[in-house]
Amino acid sequence: MFGRRLQSRPSEGPHQSCTASLSARSPLSRSCRSCSSSALRRGASSAPAGDPATALTWIEGELAADGGSLTTAYDDGSGGVATFPDWGLTIDAVLALAAGGRGTDAAAAVAVERLEANVSDYVTGGVFGPDDRYAGALAKTLLVAEVLGLDASDFGGVDLP
Repeated sequence: MFGRRLQSRPSEGPHQSCTASLSARSPLSRSCRSCSSSALRRGASSAPAGDPATALTWIEGELAADGGSLTTAYDDGSGGVATFPDWGLTIDAVLALAAGGRGTDAAAAVAVERLEANVSDYVTGGVFGPDDRYAGALAKTLLVAEVLGLDASDFGGVDLP
């Protein structure tokens, strides 16, 4: 990473005008007002309380419902809803599965495969700044590689460290 430019990841496209709501009454109390996570968009209930195994199974179901990643949706400005994979949220889910002893199970493996296939777009400026590196995205991706015992020097073709 030395010699590469590091910067904080800027707000992405649809999230540039998002305003977090901290109101406990808001159904989107921990997400922005103009978008929502996969589960909220589909009208799913919140994660189950109590038994950790039940919560891990719920996370696996959410990953499976979106083909191995968690997504975020937003109003596209023309009356429609657009979605995109939220790799940071997907990494959080994989880390939760790993902490619960399910880091090598099918749901986590598919999520990591999808992350590896898209890691360059997540940790760099993509086509707009391919030499830029986003510190937060790099750190989260490096953490998931470390926790799962993956090769961080060639994670999806990207040298993370």
